[in-house]
Amino acid sequence: MRLPLVQRLRGWPRRVAAVLCLLAAAATALAGPHAGSSAAASGRHRPSGLAARLRPGQLAVPVTITDPGGAGWVHPGDHVGLLAGPDPSGIGTGGIAGSAPGSGELVADHLRVLAAHQPSDGLDANAAAELVVAADHDTALRIAAASGRPIVPVLDDSS
Repeated sequence: MRLPLVQRLRGWPRRVAAVLCLLAAAATALAGPHAGSSAAASGRHRPSGLAARLRPGQLAVPVTITDPGGAGWVHPGDHVGLLAGPDPSGIGTGGIAGSAPGSGELVADHLRVLAAHQPSDGLDANAAAELVVAADHDTALRIAAASGRPIVPVLDDSS
């Protein structure tokens, strides 16, 4: 017994749509990511996440703030300076001209905060806050050199 033509063709549009979807998915997979975009056409990779917020010549530098409460008021987009406490080894780094031996120093100023992370609980006595700041290469080296010292962020009102 043969079905009338109308009943036989009723499921046909769904089958055609399914085949077309499969073909479109296969074509997209074969074309690769971001096909047709200007970045893909020119061979440039567009960064994402923190790297997307960096200006040319800048690095994203993580900074550990030893006092978790000292960074609670710092938010992404703020501009900060970083003060480093005395060197715990007592050797010193020279500090600011005219400062007493063993005193703190201004490590960096006018840094844009890219991310700020506070410890989630107060149970860990060694918990530290983390900031990620945008800095040029020389400033990143100064921050790295001060990494063993207590660091305090200070809010900078310039933008």
